[in-house]
Amino acid sequence: MDVEGVFHSVADPDREIAGRLTFNPVEGGRLRLIGHSFDIMPIGLGISEAVRFNGTTTSDSYTLDGCYPTANSYRFDRLPDVVFYVPLIVSTLLFEKDEPLDFSSIQVSLRHLEPWIMSKRISHASFSSAGSDQQDDSLGYSSVSAQHPPVDSSQLDGGELSLCFAYDILGDEFTSMTLSQRAIVEFVPTRPLDLHELLEVTGPIQQILTIAADNPAVYTDIRFEHPDLASFREEDPTIDDHAKLFTRMRGTGLGGDTAGVAPDKMLFSYADIGGIDGLVRWIRLAKRYRVVLNPLLGHKYQTASFVGNRLGDATGAADSFYLIRYGAEPGAAKSLRRRLVALAQRAGSTFCRIVGNPEDWATHVKNARTEIVHAGERDNPRYDDQAYGAFARSVYLVLVLCFLRELEVSEQVINRAIATRFQNLGARLRAAIGDEPHEDQQEAE
Repeated sequence: MDVEGVFHSVADPDREIAGRLTFNPVEGGRLRLIGHSFDIMPIGLGISEAVRFNGTTTSDSYTLDGCYPTANSYRFDRLPDVVFYVPLIVSTLLFEKDEPLDFSSIQVSLRHLEPWIMSKRISHASFSSAGSDQQDDSLGYSSVSAQHPPVDSSQLDGGELSLCFAYDILGDEFTSMTLSQRAIVEFVPTRPLDLHELLEVTGPIQQILTIAADNPAVYTDIRFEHPDLASFREEDPTIDDHAKLFTRMRGTGLGGDTAGVAPDKMLFSYADIGGIDGLVRWIRLAKRYRVVLNPLLGHKYQTASFVGNRLGDATGAADSFYLIRYGAEPGAAKSLRRRLVALAQRAGSTFCRIVGNPEDWATHVKNARTEIVHAGERDNPRYDDQAYGAFARSVYLVLVLCFLRELEVSEQVINRAIATRFQNLGARLRAAIGDEPHEDQQEAE
């Protein structure tokens, strides 16, 4: 976004100042206000709390929430300006000073969503009259068409979750026409919810796509419905159907498979977890295991991370998973090692064959984690970065499989998930482990 218009603080709507609003998903938003010092100095100086601005341009209206000044310039030879950092922008709607950012629905699109659904709905057909018995003047044709699938929907606590598709046609009709499809997940609550509450519903969808693709899933579009928009559209049909959200989201700007991971490279599909009903179960599950998923997937959204940190985060997540799932049961394991063994057994026989003896694997993982925690205290560390990486990857896999078990997927799905992206893990672990654990390394449980 890069637009010019007039802006005012919602606390002082009569003081309108010319400005330029820019946004990119990596750096976020910036508002540069330019005006006479009498107008601008009270805005840029002495601000102790975040400011909300309203702005209008020739094409749209915007609410800028949570703004704070980052730079200012007051010189006698030019008009002064103030630059505000803008963490959140909502298009089309103008929210007042204390008006909550409540919406009646949210629609999101994410990277990897279409291949995860594995729904091929666009087809091509052509016909040439050459050599045919056709008597009319037709020379043939080529066409591209899209089949609109039915909407999948299911009840989610306090609302309805739906999966549908939108289709776009672009081109100048002279040289090209392009037909594209975009999958959309929509949540319609029974009552308007705050923007952040709605994003908490869609957050687990980003997480399961990241797990399925083994690659960071990022939002590509976020839109909201608001009661005011319906009345606006009655007066002006050209108004956008939804308010759009512009804000920095985790993972934006990362590399990876930006076009989406191919369907055959997904660990599991939308259908594998049970379609829309399975997605609802996952959202509920993710809410329960939030303290597990956040550290487990955190490294996916970083440009770089230390393998030791990844192992520490993964083992911490595994410990939390065990406590949430089994901690209240009689005879629950008291040590990390015993908990890892239990999770390996829960993951299944295929995982146990990859790691070899689950008891030995758990011992090595626990010892490696201890070595990281006490880094610098030992002259001759037992493991290197390659070993840390293999252990971290194996703990990541055991948790992915445990989550799939919670979703009650078939054994075929479990085996395919392992075969898709973890074929070399067994060899990496054998290289990392080498000899069996020494007795002095099998520290007290």
